[in-house]
Amino acid sequence: FLSRQHLYNDFDSTDNLGRTSSLASFMAETATRIVDSCQSHNHKDSYRILEIGGGIGLLSIFVTEFLLQKGIKQVHYTHIDLPETSRFQHNLISDYCSGSESCASTKTLIHPSKPISFSLLDTSSELPNCDYDCIINVMSMCEMDDVNALKYVEYINRSCRLGGLVFFSNCYGMATNSICDVPDYPFSSFFRLLHAYLDSPTSSLQDEYS
Repeated sequence: FLSRQHLYNDFDSTDNLGRTSSLASFMAETATRIVDSCQSHNHKDSYRILEIGGGIGLLSIFVTEFLLQKGIKQVHYTHIDLPETSRFQHNLISDYCSGSESCASTKTLIHPSKPISFSLLDTSSELPNCDYDCIINVMSMCEMDDVNALKYVEYINRSCRLGGLVFFSNCYGMATNSICDVPDYPFSSFFRLLHAYLDSPTSSLQDEYS
């Protein structure tokens, strides 16, 4: 597995990062699509982002760095994940924010030299009540049962701001619930939905706008 230091040692060299590992390449490509879509519709100088089921947290590092490269002045990124996965997120993001200020009571990490902060919440926490400019879900809701999947759809519908972006992906053949296709999820029409069908972390992304 790619060492942590190589993952975020030089984000100005996107090509080098993208070719370092299939996981980094996949995350960099996904982050590029998310950031480009955010920037094409929203001319903001700060972003509040939520990711549901973010794995080890690698995508969030790419997204925040790419937004800063676009001139964004402030990014706050919230993760919601299973308790066991949140520990991995904390390890990777703590290393990325080496020397950061950490607030244990709110599970927040603040980068010491960049205008980036992360809130790392697990599913035992109460879902935060705030509006997000962008909400991301990459292949985690398809692994939930119907009740939990629909609970998060409802949360997305009330938490993504008007005109915001929801990036949502399913993986062919991996759904464990009865909601097999993106149009079957009852998403609101008040935000933009960018969805991608993924065969594997190394496959190309097939994007569709709703």
